[in-house]
Amino acid sequence: MLVQRKDDLLQQARKRFLNRSSEDDSASESCLPSEGTTSDPVTLRRRMLAAAAERRLQKQQTS
Repeated sequence: MLVQRKDDLLQQARKRFLNRSSEDDSASESCLPSEGTTSDPVTLRRRMLAAAAERRLQKQQTS
């Protein structure tokens, strides 16, 4: 169940990364989609960490 949740979060991070505008490379809260308009700091932090992990994976795959 945790593996499935991890895969779901990675898929969401991939979609966010690919849909993110190229003009803003900073990992700010404004570039995160509002999933249920959650303002919980823990949830936002987890989303930011998932996006950062996905960016690292993308960089490793291209090099």
